[in-house]
Amino acid sequence: MTSSEEQRASRDLLTVAEVARILRWHEMTIRRHITSGLIPAWAVVTLPHRGKRTSYRLKRTWLVRLLAGKETDLPMPVAR
Repeated sequence: MTSSEEQRASRDLLTVAEVARILRWHEMTIRRHITSGLIPAWAVVTLPHRGKRTSYRLKRTWLVRLLAGKETDLPMPVAR
């Protein structure tokens, strides 16, 4: 993979923290939805620290579709 392909791939994938910040959800909510299968994500690596939390990446296109209302499997929070 060339350097430009790697940069493009890294822009197309988001971390759990980035998705949580955009949706204004807690990171644990995102992780629970990933493990339950509601959010499609890829496990990148299990980090070597206490608890051995898995590092996930989510496709930016999925998030764009969710925000556009085209993803209906995941309930969006109600604005208050």
